[in-house]
Amino acid sequence: MAKFGLFIMSLFSMFAMAYWGGVVFCHLWEWFIVSAFVGAPVLTVAQAIGITLTLRIGTSFGISKTQTDDETKDMDDSEKLLYSTVKTFSMYGFFLLYGWIVTLFL
Repeated sequence: MAKFGLFIMSLFSMFAMAYWGGVVFCHLWEWFIVSAFVGAPVLTVAQAIGITLTLRIGTSFGISKTQTDDETKDMDDSEKLLYSTVKTFSMYGFFLLYGWIVTLFL
C-alpha cells in the first residue's frame, strides 16, 4: 500500500510541477517576449506547460544524474520525492522572483 501511495504522490507532484512551471513560463513570456516584440502571441497556461515540458526533456535544468544521486543517496523513495518536488518548486519560484525583479528595471 505504501508503494501505491508513493505512486499517487508522484503523479500529483508531476502534474503540480508541470502546472507551476507553466504559470511561471507564462508570466516570464508576457514580461519579456510580448512586451519586447510587437505581435508576439500571448501564451495560455496550457501552451506554456507544453513548452516547459518540451524544454525540460532536453535540458533537465542542467542537473546531472550523478549530482542528483550524490544529493539523495541516503534518502528513501518518499524523501527523494519530497526533495525533488521542493527543489523544483523553489527553482520555479526563484525564476519568477528574478524575472519580476528584472521587470522593475524595464
